[in-house]
Amino acid sequence: MNKEAMQAQRDYVNNWRKKNPEKVKQYREAYWTKKAGANTQTKQEKALNLRSAGLTQREIAKQMGVSVGTVNRWLNTD
Repeated sequence: MNKEAMQAQRDYVNNWRKKNPEKVKQYREAYWTKKAGANTQTKQEKALNLRSAGLTQREIAKQMGVSVGTVNRWLNTD
């Protein structure tokens, strides 16, 4: 995109936001609500859920990108 096209797009978006403040508010609330809900589960909780689903420690480690020792620690911590 050239500079003029990028500026035209920014102007259009800014004007739309000025004309539709309620839609912008709804979008932002939905975005942050979804974002907050996505990170509520810790890695340890995820590992426990995978274990209860029948995965081995090695499979969990591979899927989560951590070492088997880390998974072992997470699963055996009270």
